[in-house]
Amino acid sequence: MKINYKLKNCLMILSFIFIGSSSIALNNLKEQIIFETGSSWVAVHDQNGIKVTCTPFNLNGSTYIRVKFENITTQVIDFSWSLKKGNKIIVDKKDNTISPKSFIEIDNNILIPFDKNSTQADFLFEIL
Repeated sequence: MKINYKLKNCLMILSFIFIGSSSIALNNLKEQIIFETGSSWVAVHDQNGIKVTCTPFNLNGSTYIRVKFENITTQVIDFSWSLKKGNKIIVDKKDNTISPKSFIEIDNNILIPFDKNSTQADFLFEIL
C-alpha cells in the first residue's frame, strides 16, 4: 500500500511538471508566432510563377531585408536571381529551387542592407 501511495505521488508530480513545461513551451511559441505575423511582407516582384516579397528585420542593431520567393505554380521551379538597388548590384546571381506551392526565405548568410530612407520597392529583382 505504501509503495502504491509513493508511486501515485511520484506520477502526480511528474504530471504537474510535464503540464507546466508544456504550458511554458506553448507560451513561447505563441510569442514567436505573434512576432512573425507582425512583420510586413510587401510584394515587390512577380515573374514566371515566382512571387517575391520582402520584409525588414533587425540584426545586431542594423536593419536588413528578408526575402521570400514563393512558387505559385504546381511545378518545381529552378531559377537564378539577382538584386539591384538603383545601379548597384546587391546580390549577384544566386541559384535556387522551389517545390510546387511552397516558398523559400533567403537566410541570414545573405544580408541585404536596408537603410531608413529605403522602401522594399527600391529593390529590383531579376529572375532568370
